[in-house]
Amino acid sequence: MTRKLVRILVLLAGLTLISGAVLAYLLNQKPPKQTEKIVFADQPASLIGQITIENAHGAYEISAQEGGFLLSDIPAAAVDVDKFTQLLSNCSSVYADGVISAEKADWQRYRLDQPAAAVQIEYLDGSALKLKIGDSEPVSKKVYVAVGDNEKQLYLMDPAQTAGFLAAKTAFISHSVTPNSGVSSPFSALRDVTFSGGMIDSPFTIESITDGNPEVKLRALSFGAATHIVRTSGGVYALDQTYGVDILGSLLGIEAEEIAGYNLTEDQISEFGFDAPLLQVDFDLKRSGAVTHLQLKIAPEESGRYFAHLNNSDIVYIISKLPFMDIKFEKLILRWFLTPLIMDLAGVQVETPEKIYEFKIDASDPKNPLIQLDGDELDPDRFRSFFRLITSAANDGVYLGETTGVENKETLLRITYQYRNPEKTPDVMDLKAGEVRRVYVIINGNCEFQMKDLFAVRVIEAVEKITGSEPIIESW
Repeated sequence: MTRKLVRILVLLAGLTLISGAVLAYLLNQKPPKQTEKIVFADQPASLIGQITIENAHGAYEISAQEGGFLLSDIPAAAVDVDKFTQLLSNCSSVYADGVISAEKADWQRYRLDQPAAAVQIEYLDGSALKLKIGDSEPVSKKVYVAVGDNEKQLYLMDPAQTAGFLAAKTAFISHSVTPNSGVSSPFSALRDVTFSGGMIDSPFTIESITDGNPEVKLRALSFGAATHIVRTSGGVYALDQTYGVDILGSLLGIEAEEIAGYNLTEDQISEFGFDAPLLQVDFDLKRSGAVTHLQLKIAPEESGRYFAHLNNSDIVYIISKLPFMDIKFEKLILRWFLTPLIMDLAGVQVETPEKIYEFKIDASDPKNPLIQLDGDELDPDRFRSFFRLITSAANDGVYLGETTGVENKETLLRITYQYRNPEKTPDVMDLKAGEVRRVYVIINGNCEFQMKDLFAVRVIEAVEKITGSEPIIESW
């Protein structure tokens, strides 16, 4: 694989203008003078020729090539520019805070007989600097460092200056798995989020109504003022926004704990379990007016954490469990089955075992709709009370999955919502005899939930006395 260079002024994937400016500054400007310090190197990072680091994680090189830097075999697009910039800064401006006398025979006390890291920095002017990194001083926490060929003195350096020398080269790979949204709400950034995979019984998609898709807007009429809907292979539901924010928000700005592998081939990536992932999330991310399609796959890792892979990447990450990885479909949707607005309806049909009731609605004046039952005008307030009852139909919180074989059971009640928009197909809710004190709920031919049978009893009672004066009981 061709290894790209980390170049000056080239903004890599995920790099902001600020960090781009910082990189340019460090590579072309001389570092500020260190007062009251023991200075070993003090020059622009652009004069670094090569850095060789050997530590407990192995050995690797950083070399200047063609106006940029090559960080071992790490692809330029994968480099964490902020961390890499800091390492370059620590190699261009090398200084100590103090010095102690220590013969080489005593270096074992400072863990410099077997140093935690050995570093060689070569500059383009021909000079070079060797560092050996030892233990920390117990009180100040400064780090003991041997410099060059000096075998009679050791130096004390700030741990922040030596930390990069102790890290594995993979520490300089960006641990950012997914980008941040750049906006306050994930709803503004994410589009058409589909969940599938081994832990998902049946794939489902969260769709935004504000995107202008006519089909989605028609589906959303079933739920009145909903901003997002959840679509399964057979059903459509309104999204619970509180739970939805937690789930969708956790998809963005994911930071890995470790890098499991990089520069991987498709076959090597598959070996982590991504051919049959535990979870797969496909979504479109809108940032700065541009829309990017992303596919995130999750597979279990033996320590209890998870492997993660993003499409078009040759890196596999290790991440901890996040809310979207524990998604519960029944919590993702609002419990209410159908909640259209009266102003969007042309009529409602209620069919009981004894009779069919046809309500006609003229909502030309939304505040004062004209309601007719079998040609006779009905009190709007009384109809609103009845309408609140029929739209209160809600599941019992137990997701059954797509349930078949219930269509032949006895129908206890059918409610049909007819819409003013001729392109909107009527919504039909059938209640079928279910388990003890439960009814199966079939919405437009799809059954995934039950609810209390008392709802059917209340609706039948209410519709039979709709033209009377006796109060309608809305609770069940």
